[in-house]
Order: sequence, then structure tokens, then C-alpha cells
Amino acid sequence: MEMEDQPKGRTSDLKALAEAEFGKGTFSNAEKLLLEKVPVGEWAICGPNSTDRDKANDPQDADNWGPKRQIRAELVGWLCMDEHARKRVHWRGIQVYGADVTGPLDLPFVNIPFQLALRHCRLKAAINLRSAEVSQLDLQGSLVYGITADGLIVKNSVFLGAGFTAIGEVRLPRAQIGGDLSCEDGTFTNPSKKDFSRSGIALNADGIDVKGYVFLRKSTTKGAVRLLGAQIGANLECDGGAFTNPPQKDLPRSGTALDAERSNVKGMVFLRDGFTADGVVNLDAAQIGRGFSCANANFQRATLQLRDASAASLIDSGLNDTSSVADGGPTIWPQPSKLPLDGFVYRHIYSEGRINVTKRLYWLGLQPTTPFRQQPYLQLAKILRESGDLDGAKQVLEKMEALRRSHDGPGWMARLWSWILRRSIGYGYHPGRAIWLIILLSVVGWIVYGTSYHAGRMAPTDKDAYNEFRDPKTTGQVPPHYPNFSAPIYSLENSLPLVKLGQGDKWQPDPGRKGPLPTFILWFLRVQIMLGWLLATLFVAGVSGIVRKE
Repeated sequence: MEMEDQPKGRTSDLKALAEAEFGKGTFSNAEKLLLEKVPVGEWAICGPNSTDRDKANDPQDADNWGPKRQIRAELVGWLCMDEHARKRVHWRGIQVYGADVTGPLDLPFVNIPFQLALRHCRLKAAINLRSAEVSQLDLQGSLVYGITADGLIVKNSVFLGAGFTAIGEVRLPRAQIGGDLSCEDGTFTNPSKKDFSRSGIALNADGIDVKGYVFLRKSTTKGAVRLLGAQIGANLECDGGAFTNPPQKDLPRSGTALDAERSNVKGMVFLRDGFTADGVVNLDAAQIGRGFSCANANFQRATLQLRDASAASLIDSGLNDTSSVADGGPTIWPQPSKLPLDGFVYRHIYSEGRINVTKRLYWLGLQPTTPFRQQPYLQLAKILRESGDLDGAKQVLEKMEALRRSHDGPGWMARLWSWILRRSIGYGYHPGRAIWLIILLSVVGWIVYGTSYHAGRMAPTDKDAYNEFRDPKTTGQVPPHYPNFSAPIYSLENSLPLVKLGQGDKWQPDPGRKGPLPTFILWFLRVQIMLGWLLATLFVAGVSGIVRKE
């Protein structure tokens, strides 16, 4: 019996304390309910029910709720700060549903040993929790007009989702949260204004330390979301979120939709499944312990910055040979020059099949073109090589060399030399091409010299053999000791420097014949010898790595 009477006694004691503080007969129905429920750890349901989808519980319609559902923020603050009142608050804390909280909730530097839960409430004045401590903060489904909580310490989690709406900046810089920061299905609105009445920052969590997850799934933001230098113990999840803060003229705070520069995320970063951004998504120098997933995201109107970032794996869709991660459609990447990747390091590209090198090169081609950065190409080549795709790695490196040389040497001579290196030995990554070109050169020479010989335009170099070869009685014959002409061997010998097969010094285009055909044969021979030397030299340079070192 004593156990049953104890909550009633605590309730009466709390009411008596409140009446002594605020006066008798000054409490609304909602305030009376709050003072009744707080000591027993139950929800003070100020509306007709606790159904989230009921229009009667929509804080956007709080102007029509009437005074019966009003709770003074001063009363809530008194429950949190008054030494005697706090002792009568149940360990579950203050739990209010569907109330219109009037006046500023001003609790800076206050140590609140219990939960503060105000669900589906309207708090028309700003909330001040600067450097405060609280067991848990729950504002799910509520409408607030700005939160200042710099340096807030929360033992458990912070809930700013499930229909939560903030008009004005939500400030959580340097906050410490022992559980999760859940903003799933929340709306944060604070776009930049030309009169600077708004900061342009919708959610400011710079330097925040969250031991668990940060959920921004299906959230809608108008204004910047800042997580600079954030420490996140699990995942950063923004699946299906819409982050909007397009650049506007003469508004310096505009243009950044999500800024997580230098953040440290121990788990995954998810920007996927319908994630969209209008503005810069800045992950420069971010450290991602596991994977970075942007499968089925839309960056069409965004700039995605990944400079000096690191992740264990990269997961997207539509850029590999399989589409298993693309069930919702391929990732839509930013426009050209809006995907800075210099310094981005990852250990793996998720793909159930082979990595599609052509599509990956397209992805790298979305980087800014000036100045040219080699590291993203070297990184992709490393991943391909480690996955066993050596040909793909060479293809990437060859493309890198072509782009590098086109940027480093704009003159026509440099462009010509680059073209020769690319076509002949693939900048040293495909030296075997030179051998095939030498074979092709030899085959063409075989045809030219064979045709010329049958036309009587090739002749021995030896004087006696030449006379016999041209003598009408012995036309086309040479002495028995003299080698007969062989077009394929003659052509091969002139295509391979330093190779002597007994044809090059025994036969030549007939110097006694005049006309365009002998002249052509002579020039062809000279060009063939020069090309042979060039291709052989390039082959040696390619095999030895001299060209790649250059």
C-alpha cells in the first residue's frame, strides 16, 4: 500500500511546489496534466490522442489548439532547474506530447539528469541549451524556431526527426552525444537572405562528437548542413535526403549543401537511394573507416568534393559491368569539372563483376581539367591491378599519360610526339605495339618491293651481277653465287635495324631507271629504315621503362 501511495504523494508535493512558485489557479489544462504525469513517468498527452498522423497533433496547426494545450516554457525550465522540483521528476523525465510551449526555453549550463521529450509540440521561441547536460533530448515531430546548443552534453541520444521541423538555425557545434543523432525525416530550413537576417546554416554540427550513428535519412534541408571535423562512431546515413543550398550572388554562406570536411566516420557514409543535393557536397579530407556509398544518388546539380578523402571501399551504381546495386537507377554524377578527386584514396571498388574501365575513365573525366591531377588515375590503376585486371590498369595509365602530355605540352611538336608515343608503345605501357607496327611495316614493304621487282625496278648492287641482270640475253638472272631477291626478307631487313639477312646490301632500287616509280621506291626505302629505327628504339624504351620514367 505504501508503494501505491508514493507516486500520489510525489504528484501532490510537486503540485504544491508549483503553486507556491507560480500561484494557485494559474495553470492550463496541459500544465496540470504535465505536473500530474511527470512524477509517475508517464506521457502528458495534451491533444486528443498520441497518433502522429492525426491532424489534431500537427504543430503547424498549433494556432488553432487554444490555451488549454499551452505549457509555459518557464514551467518546463523550473522542473529542470529547481532543486526540490527535480527530485520529484521520474527517471523517465519530462514527456510531453502535442503541447504548445510558449515563451523561450532557456536552459544554458543546466544539468538536467533526466530525459527532455517534447514530441509533436510547437516551441515558438528559440531553445537555448548552450553547454547544458541532459540524459536524452527528444523533439520528434515538433516545430521549433531555432536551437542553440553549442557544447551540449547528452548522455544518450538526440532525436530531431520523425516530422521534426526547424525554422531557423539548429546549432550543435562541439556537442557530445553518447548515443545517436537522429534527424531522419526531419526538415531544417534556414536559407541565406540578402539582409543577413538568416545565417544560411540549417544545421550546424561542427566538431560534434557522436558515439553512435548520425541519421539524416529522408531529411529535407534548405540551408547548409555542417559537420566540419565531426567525430562519428558509426555511420553517417543520408539516404533519400534532399539537401538544398544553391550558390546565390553576393551571399557568401550560400552554395554549400553538406559540409563534412575533415570529418572522421568510423563506419559507412551513405549518400544513396535517391539522395539529392543542390550545392556543394564537401567531403574533403574526410576519413571513412568503411565504405562510401552513393548508389542511386543524384549529384546533377551538385559539386561533390572528395579531395584527400579516404574510404575502405567505393560503392556506386551504373559504372560497373553488373547492375545489382543499380536497381533504383544509376548514380547520376556531377557535371564535368565538378568532381574533384585529387588525393581520394580507397582500397576497393564494389563490383560483383569486372570493373568497367571505360565507365571509370568517364568518371575520372568529370574532374576539373586544370591543373591536371595524376593521383586519381594512379589510384584507379592500383585498384585494377590488385583486382587482377592488368590490361585495365595499363589502359588507365595510358589515358593518364595522354592527358598529362596534352596539358604539359601545348605545342604542335609536343602533341605530335605524344601521338607517336601513344600509338606506337602506349606511352611505354604497351611496348608490344611497336613489334606489331614493325611487322605491318614489313608486310607493306613486302608488297611494295615484290611489285617493284616484278616490274623490273629492283636490281643487284654488285656491278657484274647488275650487268648480267640487265643483259637482254640473261634478263632477270644473276650469277650462281649471288643471292636471289626475296621481297619479304628484303623488307624485314630494312625494318629491323642492325639485322643483316643478306638482302639489304645486295639489292636496291634500280638507279638506272628513271620515273616516278623508282623515286617512290627509293623514298619508301628511306622512310622504312627511319621508321624501323624509331620503332625499335621506342620498343626498347618501353620495355626498359624509360618512357614511363619520363
